Amino acid sequence: MSPTATHIRPSFGNRTLPQALDDLASFLPDRLHASIPKDRDLSSGFVDVSCRDISRCVNFMAHWIDSRLGPSAEFDTLAYIGIPDLRFVAVFLGAVKCGYKVLLPSPRNTPATNSSLMQQTGCMTVLHTAEVAAVAKTLVSFGSILNSLEVPSFEEIVAADPQVYPFNKDSALVRKSHHTRYLTKLGMPKPITMTHATFAVLDKERHLPTVPGRRNRDYSIWDFNGGGNFYTVFPYFHLAGFCLLVNPIFTEASSPVLGPPLMPPSGALLKAFMRHHPLRALYLPPSIAEQLLMEPGGLDFFKDLHFLCYTGGPFSPSAGEQLSKVTELCPLYGSTEAFQERSRSVLLIEPKGNVSEEQLSHLSNAIWPIVEEANRLLPAQGRILRGSILVARREKPFARAGKGTIVRRLMAQLYESEIVALYDENVPSQAAPLPSLGKASDMGFDATATTFFSAGLDSVMIGQLLSNLKSGLKESSPTRNIEWLNTRTVYQHSSVGRLSEILTSFLNTGQIPGEATSQSRVSAMEDLVQKYTQGLDQQASNPKTGAGPKATVLVGSTGYLDPFILASLFNSPTTHTIICLNHSSKSQNTSKPPQLPLVQGDRLSRLHFLTVNLDAPNLALPHHDFIALSNTATTIIYNAWKPDFNLPLHSFSNPFLTGLRSLIDLSLSSPRRPRIAFVSSIAAVGNWSTVFPDQSEIPELPVEDVDVALHMGYGESKCVAERNLRIAHEECGVDVDILRVGQIGGSSGGERCKWPVQVWLRAMMRTSRVIGKLPVHVAPVDWIPVDVLAGQIASIVGDVRAADLEYHVFNLVHPGRVEGDVFLDTLINRFRCRGGEGWASGVVGLFGREDASE
Repeated sequence: MSPTATHIRPSFGNRTLPQALDDLASFLPDRLHASIPKDRDLSSGFVDVSCRDISRCVNFMAHWIDSRLGPSAEFDTLAYIGIPDLRFVAVFLGAVKCGYKVLLPSPRNTPATNSSLMQQTGCMTVLHTAEVAAVAKTLVSFGSILNSLEVPSFEEIVAADPQVYPFNKDSALVRKSHHTRYLTKLGMPKPITMTHATFAVLDKERHLPTVPGRRNRDYSIWDFNGGGNFYTVFPYFHLAGFCLLVNPIFTEASSPVLGPPLMPPSGALLKAFMRHHPLRALYLPPSIAEQLLMEPGGLDFFKDLHFLCYTGGPFSPSAGEQLSKVTELCPLYGSTEAFQERSRSVLLIEPKGNVSEEQLSHLSNAIWPIVEEANRLLPAQGRILRGSILVARREKPFARAGKGTIVRRLMAQLYESEIVALYDENVPSQAAPLPSLGKASDMGFDATATTFFSAGLDSVMIGQLLSNLKSGLKESSPTRNIEWLNTRTVYQHSSVGRLSEILTSFLNTGQIPGEATSQSRVSAMEDLVQKYTQGLDQQASNPKTGAGPKATVLVGSTGYLDPFILASLFNSPTTHTIICLNHSSKSQNTSKPPQLPLVQGDRLSRLHFLTVNLDAPNLALPHHDFIALSNTATTIIYNAWKPDFNLPLHSFSNPFLTGLRSLIDLSLSSPRRPRIAFVSSIAAVGNWSTVFPDQSEIPELPVEDVDVALHMGYGESKCVAERNLRIAHEECGVDVDILRVGQIGGSSGGERCKWPVQVWLRAMMRTSRVIGKLPVHVAPVDWIPVDVLAGQIASIVGDVRAADLEYHVFNLVHPGRVEGDVFLDTLINRFRCRGGEGWASGVVGLFGREDASE
C-alpha cells in the first residue's frame, strides 16, 4: 500500500463518486482500480489500472467533453454507447464532472427503442466508441439526436496527463444529478434517473445493524480485507454491471477484472478466466455459473470464492444445492423474471373460428410482417423467431375464465407437448426472403471489417444466428456433421465475410476450420504475396537523385523498441532529419517513454510527426506534406506490426501488408528512391529446420519457400512481407534491408525502463506457480538488449553504401546464447519453485490437455 495510505477514513454515505475517486488518486494513487486483459488470449496476462490512472482518464474526458460541448448547468443528458471496457468509467464520471447526467442505452436495443429513450430524456448528443459507430450512425439517421461524437481509444485516454478537472460541489447539492437508466414494463422502456443519493444509500449500508449469528448481505460484502478481485459478465449499461464503476471507488477494496471486450460470456470463457487470474467473488447470472458448473471439474472453481453473487433469475435446484456446499450464494436484489426457464420466446396464436384449413396452413406467414414490426420494439431476448410461432388447433381452444380472459397456466398445460416439441425439435425454420445486398449495405455494416459483436450482437442473438445457420445447413446438407459450428467459430470468424468464407469452403470441400493442411497454409501465404505485389512489374520508377535534404522515416514510433531506435538515430552522424509516421495523433506525446533521455535541446527540431493512413492514397497526407516526404525520404524503417501471436494470417492484411505495399509505391514514386528497412521477425523463418533439416543455423538469405514461416499468423505475415519486398527488389530495384529480430530484453545501460513483457514466459510462470514446479527443458536464451538492438538497426540503416540495387538480410539475435538450464536455475532461486520432471503432467492435471510436453 502507498505510504500515503494514512488518509482520513471515508465519510460513508456523504461522498460522491467523482470526489471519492479524486481522494483515492491523491491518498492511495497506486491502489488497484481494475485489471484488463492484454488481448483476447487470457494467457497473455493482464494490465493493472490504478486509481491514479483512472482519475487521469476521468479528467481527460471531462476536459474533452468541456472543450466540445461545454459544461452543463441544467443537468442536460448525454448518451454513451460503447464496448465493455474502462472508457465507460472515464466518460461517465467525466460527464458528471461537467454537470451532465448520462444515459447508458444498450447497443443491443433496437434503434426505435434507443431513439425513444433519447427523446424521453431530451438527449441530443451521443458519445460512442469506434467499434459501435454504425449504431450511432443509425440513431442519427432516425433523427433522435443532433450529433454523435466518437471518443478516443482507451490507449489514448490512459496515456494522457491532463490537469485535474475540479468537482468540489457539496454532496447535498448534487444528489439530484447522476445517471439515467431505464425500466421496461409494457411498450417502450421508461427512463429512471438514479442520483448521487442512490449510490450514497449503498455506500451507507455499512452502518446497517447486524443480526447476531449472521453476516449482513448488504454492500459491505464487497469490502475485501486487503483488497481483491471480482469478475462479472454484466455489461456497464446493466444495473448489475454498474458495480464495475462503483465498487473500486466506494468499497474497501474490490477491483473488477474485465474480460476481452468483444468476447461473448460463457462458462468456457469463465473457466479460462479463473485459470489465469485469482478471484475472490463472482457476480453472474445463474445461467453462466451453471455452464461453468457443467464443465469438467467445474465445482472446484467455486471452492475458493468468498461468495457468488447472482441476479437475473434463480438457480436450478440441483445447481444451487451443489454450489451452496462450497461457497456462499448471495442474491443482492430480487428477481423480476418469469416464465418456464426458456431462453427465447414462443408465440401462440388462436385463429378465429371462421378461418379455413387452407388459411390456417399459411397463418404464420400471413402474420409475420406484424411480428417483425413488434420485434423492432423489443430487445433481442424478447423477439419472436420465424420458427417459434405455434398456431392453436380447433379441437384444443385456449382455456378461458368465466369473464373471457385466457387462463395462461391451463393453456400452457394444454399445449405442453407442442411447446416442448417446438423448443426441442431441431427442424428447419421457414426462412424469410433474403434481403438484397444493397439493402443490407444501407445499414452501414462492412461485411468484412465489422464484427458481429461490435455491431451489437449479444450471446442471445449469436445463438439465434447459429440456430438458423444449423437449420439451413441441415436442410441443404442433411448428412453433414456440423457440430464444429459453435460460438467459438463465430468469434474466430466474426464478420459476415469471414464466416461466409468458411461455410462456403465447408459446403464445397467438406473442410472444417482448424484442419488446414500444410499446403493450404502455403497457398494462403502465396495468395497474399500475389495480392500485394500485383502490378509491380508494370510500375515505372523515378530515376534516383541524391540532391536536397535527407530524412529517415520511421513508420511506427510508439512500441517498446521504437523510442530506442529514435535515440540511436539521433546519435548517428548520418541522420539528418527524422519523420515519424503514425496512425494516431497521440503518438507525439507517447514516443518518449518515461525516464528515457531521448533527445535534448535544439536537436528536437530534427524530429517531425505525421499522422497517416497506410492503406489510403498518398497515406492520407495533405498534398504538400506528401510531396515533402517524397522529396526528402532516403530510408524508410517499417516497424508498425501488431505483436499478437494468436491472430490468424488474414488479420495482418490491413493495415500491415497493405501499408507495406503503400511504402513500396512511395519508394518507387520518390526521386530519392528510399531504401526500405523492414523490421521482420525470426518467426518469419522459425520453421526453417523442418524444411531444411540439414542446416543447423538459419542463414541470412532471402525467403524462397514460405513454408519456413513459424505456424502462426504473426510469423506467416512477416514471411509474406519479406517475400513482397524481395519481389519489389527484383522487379523494380527497391533497395531493401530485412532485419529479423528475435527475443528482446531490457536495456543494458543505466536507463530505468521495464523489460518488454514476454507472453510465453508469463504464461509459463503463472502455470508453474499453480502447480509448484518448473519445466525441465526450456529453449536456449538468446535475448538481445533493446538498446543494443536499436543501435544495430541505426547502424545498418545509416550505412552509406556505394552500390545500388541492394537486398540484405540480417538476423539480429544475441550471438552468445546460453542454455535454458541457466535461466531455469535463476527462476528456481528467484521464485522458490521446484525443478524436475512432472511439469507436463501437472499441466495436464490443471488444464486437462493431452498435448502438453516437457
